[in-house]
Amino acid sequence: MHYTIIRFIKNVLILLFLVSYAAIAEQTKTTFKTDKPYANNKNLRETLVIPNAEALEVTVKGMTEEKYDYLLIVDNAGNEQRFTGAFDTRFSVLGSSIRVQFRSDPATVADGVTVSIAPISLFKKIKFQLLAATEVILREGTAGLNERFTKITQNLSHLREQIGQIQDLDSVATPVKEQLVLIAQTYHDAANSGGEIIKKHQQQFELLRQLQKITNDNIENILKKQRENQDQVTNFQSLLSKITDPLEQQKVQISLEGTRNILSTLEAQRIIWTDFQQVENELIRLLQAHSKLIEVLLYSMNISAQVYDQAVNVVSLQSSKLLSLERLNNLSELQKIVSEIQNSEAAIMQITKRIEQTDANF
Repeated sequence: MHYTIIRFIKNVLILLFLVSYAAIAEQTKTTFKTDKPYANNKNLRETLVIPNAEALEVTVKGMTEEKYDYLLIVDNAGNEQRFTGAFDTRFSVLGSSIRVQFRSDPATVADGVTVSIAPISLFKKIKFQLLAATEVILREGTAGLNERFTKITQNLSHLREQIGQIQDLDSVATPVKEQLVLIAQTYHDAANSGGEIIKKHQQQFELLRQLQKITNDNIENILKKQRENQDQVTNFQSLLSKITDPLEQQKVQISLEGTRNILSTLEAQRIIWTDFQQVENELIRLLQAHSKLIEVLLYSMNISAQVYDQAVNVVSLQSSKLLSLERLNNLSELQKIVSEIQNSEAAIMQITKRIEQTDANF
């Protein structure tokens, strides 16, 4: 009876282990593969996941029928990447999972595709998040403002055509007023978007400060390990001078060489991290200056909106005494700021290219 109970408990434990193992295996699927070659009319879907991973390195390789068969990768944020034809690439995504979809049409087939994921290294994680934050700062602010600035320029050009050299413009007062209203509204729209733009910038700068701290802490940790290992080297060297037993000497010598190898690896890591920190700090400095330029542009647009509001009032009250366009137009100052922003973007893109080319697996 006692033996039967023990055997029953063991069987239950084995069953629980198998169930748990199956559940873990289900939760941790890291590779997707099609047949080689794949069949026609396929519509395959799979979720690849590494539980608790903050970011993933995705490797995509294979060949499909160009344009007609394709592979689709979707990350946790809903960003999609589509692959067709021949491809062999690697990229990083935030989050612990990706969704994979493969579709083939009824016609030609090809070799097929393989998708795999792996946890991202600390270095690659910081690099990826740094580039992602940079992209947000560049996207949130310049794209919408450039579009509105172009619209203002077009409206001003149209306004010049209407005004010409004439100052007594009863006959064109209404269309001029309409153009002034359009310009004022465009300035208002741009200025009103400023709060949300600056808020998003501040969110990214908070993330960038955290990344700077992680980078600095990691360098400090490497320096600490270097000091500890250097102390070990000193101790081993001291011990070698005191030991007479050949076998013990050999063991200490092996430990000494191993520790020296560790020191060499740590120094290589320190150099890479220190160089990266310098570029990281330079990029953040440029991004902060870039954000300030956008603040200045938004402020100028807000002032311009008020000026054009007053111009609309003047036209409404005294259509025969229009303000001259030169008194209204501060476009040259705005153009100067926009030009500075464009130069700032170019400098930032140069730095990001350097970061993209930097790689390490630690």
